Amino acid sequence: MTLIQSLNQLVILENDLDIEQKVWEITQQYNVDNISRTEAYGQFYSLCKDIKWAFLASMVSRNAGWNITDLYNPAFSSWLTVDNRESLCKTYERANWLIFRDAFPQLLLYYYWTVTKRLKLHLLPLFYVSSFMVRQWELYINNSNSDLLTYSLITNEQNVIEDTVVQHPFYKKKVFGTVMYTLQEWNHFTFVLFPTLTGQLYGANVKGFRSISNRIMFGKQLYSILFHRDLYNYFWEFHLKVPPTGTRLDYLFFCPWKETYTLPLRCYVPIMGHHVKEESNWSNFRTPQKGWSQRPPKMPTISMTNLYRKKRQEIEMLASIHEWWKRY
Repeated sequence: MTLIQSLNQLVILENDLDIEQKVWEITQQYNVDNISRTEAYGQFYSLCKDIKWAFLASMVSRNAGWNITDLYNPAFSSWLTVDNRESLCKTYERANWLIFRDAFPQLLLYYYWTVTKRLKLHLLPLFYVSSFMVRQWELYINNSNSDLLTYSLITNEQNVIEDTVVQHPFYKKKVFGTVMYTLQEWNHFTFVLFPTLTGQLYGANVKGFRSISNRIMFGKQLYSILFHRDLYNYFWEFHLKVPPTGTRLDYLFFCPWKETYTLPLRCYVPIMGHHVKEESNWSNFRTPQKGWSQRPPKMPTISMTNLYRKKRQEIEMLASIHEWWKRY
C-alpha cells in the first residue's frame, strides 16, 4: 500500500482511538529500514510542500544509507572489525528509527488537519511527542512560520537521540568514544551531501556531532543549503528522478570520476528490530537553549564536489597503505 492510500484511509476516520491506531500502523509500516524511511519522508513532502523539514529529513536519510553501505566498501571495511561495523550500523539505524518514530506521527496528524480541518494536536502525547513540539505545532497552525517549525523539528529530533543514542553508554563506548570516530571527524571525512543531476555536490562536513548544539546548528545550515533559492530545484529534480537505494552510485552515476562503491543497502543490511525501554519527554528535564530556534549565521553556499572527491581519494589511498601494511 502506498503512502497516499494509507493517508486516504486515515482522513476518513473520526474517532480518536481509530486515528491513533491508524497513525501507529502507518508509522510502523514505513519505519522498517533506511530506504522505507527515506521514501516516506519524500512522499510526504510531495503532498505537503509547506513542511520543508520532511524534504530535509529525506535527503539526510539518504546520506545515512550511503554511510551504512560505506561500511561494506573495501576502502572502509579493511579498517573495521565485524564488531566495529555492526556497532556503526546499529548507531545509524537506531538514531534514524527513533527520529522517524517520533516525527512521522506529527506529520500524519498535520496532514489529517489539512484535509479534514479537524485539529488533533491533543493526540500528540499519545505518540510520546515532547511538550516542546506540541507547542511548536500550535504556533505553526496559527502563524505558518515554516522556518521556525523546521528549526523546532531539528531541535526536537536531536534531543530525541541525545540520551537514547549519542549519550547512551553502549554507543559512547562502541562508537562516539573510539579513536577511529575521533580521527574520522578530525580529518573531515564525513559529509552530508545534496547531489544534483549535473554531478555537482553540495552540503557540509559533519563537525562536533557529539554536541547537541552543534548538531542543531548543522541541521539548520543544511536546511539553508537545501532550500537555497538557486539550488533547491536541482536537489528536488535529483530526488524525483533518482530513487534511494543506499549506494553512492545513486549520485556517482552523474559524476565525472570513478570511485569504489557498493551494492544497494538491502543487499547487506537485514531489517533490525528496535524497542524503547522507557518513554520520556526530553523537554521535562532539558530546557531549550535560545540559539536553537534562531536562524543560523548566513554562510556562502559552495560546491563540495572537489573537497568531497579529495577526501574520498585520501580514504582510498589510506586503505591501500593499510592493506599493504597488513601484508608485511
